[in-house]
Amino acid sequence: MKKKLIVFLLLGLGYFQHGVSQVPTDLQLKFQQILDNALVDPGVKGISACVIMPDSSIWTGQAGDNGSGVSITDSTVFYGGSTTKTFVATRIMQLWEDGLINLDTTYTAYIDTIKNVLPETTIRQMLNHTSGIFNVDDHLYFIDSIINNPTHIFTPSEIYKYFLDQPHYFAPGTNYKYSNTNYTILGTIIEAITGNPLHEELRNNVFNLIPLNHTYSGAYEPFTEPYCGLWAYNSDSSMLLDYTAFPHAALLSTSYGNGNIVTYPLDEALFIRKLINGNILSDSAMSEMLQMNPFSNYYGLGIAGFESGQDTMYYGHDGQLAGNLTYMFHWPKLNLTIVVMENSENGNFLAFAELFYSALNPITVGINKNKNDNYSLSVYPNPAKDELNINFGDSSGNEIMEIYSVNGSLIRRYPLINANNKIDISNYSKGLYMVRIKSDKSDAILKFIKN
Repeated sequence: MKKKLIVFLLLGLGYFQHGVSQVPTDLQLKFQQILDNALVDPGVKGISACVIMPDSSIWTGQAGDNGSGVSITDSTVFYGGSTTKTFVATRIMQLWEDGLINLDTTYTAYIDTIKNVLPETTIRQMLNHTSGIFNVDDHLYFIDSIINNPTHIFTPSEIYKYFLDQPHYFAPGTNYKYSNTNYTILGTIIEAITGNPLHEELRNNVFNLIPLNHTYSGAYEPFTEPYCGLWAYNSDSSMLLDYTAFPHAALLSTSYGNGNIVTYPLDEALFIRKLINGNILSDSAMSEMLQMNPFSNYYGLGIAGFESGQDTMYYGHDGQLAGNLTYMFHWPKLNLTIVVMENSENGNFLAFAELFYSALNPITVGINKNKNDNYSLSVYPNPAKDELNINFGDSSGNEIMEIYSVNGSLIRRYPLINANNKIDISNYSKGLYMVRIKSDKSDAILKFIKN
């Protein structure tokens, strides 16, 4: 990982202008190669990304197509999935700033009681998923209803009626469980308080505020940009199929308030960068939003927070809607923003992680060929959860292993006796790390991801 922290720069209005500064050519090529590699491993059909560097220079890139031969371009839009929640939570916090909503008041202060939603459930508990409300996506007939009625626009009332037929998983405020239903209800609360449809509230108070020129509330606002396509596994999860031509009205409308945003990486990057850097909400509102709930320790009010190294937090949200995947995050201390959007369900976090690592780490990943061409280093599994295998060949018997966090802090260092090693990483925070094997024969560096 990067040996020295990047100098932190204040966010200015300049990042809206592509011409303020330019990402170095070699880094642009590296970023593009990462996207190109994603088409092979894990084998996504199409991918689009945006990186806003600490100096506010912007890079965007694409690779692949929509599954039907139409190339992904810088104007192609994707379904942002659960990144929608951060937009909805932002509107809730604006209403809180205006004194129109109390986060610790029960939802029944704003709308009528909903069947199977306990009246003591508060706004905050819905925002941070400690409400225990049943997730309508888990209903036995939820997917079948979408497939059998693909052109139907489901209203929130219909969602509650047809799919919210189970009681709370647990008493409100006693545990954490992610539930899309929370944000469908929050959307109806926004409408009740303002008297306006949710999509108009988001358009007038969030999208236009930034502004976001290629972002829409799916099923409620039309868009003319090319769509990325949608590849998802069939019901037995054995075959990836092209669902691009399948009508998406039911898919988007059942995701009302929780996953129906249509957008592209640059817009999401501008949004999350401006939000986390304090340019949309007040300091007090952001303090509330970034307060992680006591049960998950990484989910606040419509936003997730992770540590990618010692005292280096990043905030944002990921998203999945059928076969579209999104990763939208910003590192405030590094002033770095990365958004990746993919169009097939067999995508994963790797391209996002590679872009992050490349943006921070100027070290050429691999082996120092000046010392020994036969020296090799491998780490697996990668990503790893609890245990990491570190293998290197042609041991001289005096190797030193070092593991660094993303900000260059040395976490672990000790001599290695064998060429094959297993280390316990169960206590490591999620994120990116660098493992380095040094000896008098070589100096090899590889990265790994802890998930």
